Amino acid sequence: MTADAHAAAVGLVLTVLRSVLGEEPALTPGTALFEVPGFDSLALAAVVERLEDELGPVLPDELLVPESFTTPDDIAAVLVAPALRAQHGGVPS
Repeated sequence: MTADAHAAAVGLVLTVLRSVLGEEPALTPGTALFEVPGFDSLALAAVVERLEDELGPVLPDELLVPESFTTPDDIAAVLVAPALRAQHGGVPS
């Protein structure tokens, strides 16, 4: 994983989260998402749907677990994981 690919993925994730949750609360790559007001299972489903709208179906079912969505940085790491990129394209590097 390159730093540029990861940074691009973090930017995309933050953009998608803001489109789902609004501009408040302030989000950073390390924000604990399940502590953010309004981030619940419905918001998570909306985030996954919007990421897949942007990138195509890149999240295999085995990665759709809470641990993959702890922080925006964790989501970005999933999107740029080498195996995922090879299988599904992931975030362009």
